[in-house]
Parts: sequence; structure tokens; C-alpha cells
Amino acid sequence: GRLMGSLMQSAEGDDSWAGVPALQTQEATLRAPPGCAVARARAVLSSDVDDPEDLQLALAELEREGAEDRDATRRDGVEDADAAARDSLGQELRVRLAALREEAAALLDGLLLRTSSNSGVEKASAGVDEEAPPQAEP
Repeated sequence: GRLMGSLMQSAEGDDSWAGVPALQTQEATLRAPPGCAVARARAVLSSDVDDPEDLQLALAELEREGAEDRDATRRDGVEDADAAARDSLGQELRVRLAALREEAAALLDGLLLRTSSNSGVEKASAGVDEEAPPQAEP
């Protein structure tokens, strides 16, 4: 299931991101001007399919923009109003990436188990006893 709904909805059921521009298409995401990491992350998170590369790129951009804004905050003394939005989106991106990693690991484990069980079947059908030591000639 997607966690985005729980992160994006407030207690009253209102969209907590109301008023923040969201990009709807991959093409629009690619053409978005610099400084739109939040909009790009929202576009990636609203996609029907979680693409690990898109998720990773959106997270890297959010982190880069966040670091730039933190540096500017230290210089100017002006608090960054978008920090909470970036942090929330970054957390959701990390959750999705972790879920994809777990899914990939489970798929690989399944493939490895099937491969090792098929290997045992092939050896048994060939008449090879895996546990018997080789016989020395007299």
C-alpha cells in the first residue's frame, strides 16, 4: 500500500499540500525550472509506478536544494518556510526507496532458492550423491 495518502492528508482529511504546484507529467518534470525540487518530488510520488531512478533523483534534488536553503538561512537569518515540506517529501521518497529495495531483495532470494533447488534436482537425477565422498580406487 501507499503511505503517501497518510502523509499527505491532515487529520481533517484536507490536502496538506494544497496550493503547492504539482507537475503532472514526466515531460513537465524534466522541463521544470531549477528550484522546484518540491514540485518534482510530488510529481514522482504521484506517479502510478514507483521508478527507483526517479525516486532517487528527486530525493537527491530535494537534499541539494535543502542544503542550499540552509546555507542561505545561515547567511541571511531568514527561516526556510519550505523546510518542513522538503523533509516530509524526502521521508516519503526514502520510504518508497526502502520498500523497493526490500521487494528486490525478496525477488532475488526467491530466484536464488529456485536456482539452488533446481540444482539439487539436476544432481539427483544425474545420479550424483552430494554427501558421499569420492571412492578411492584399490
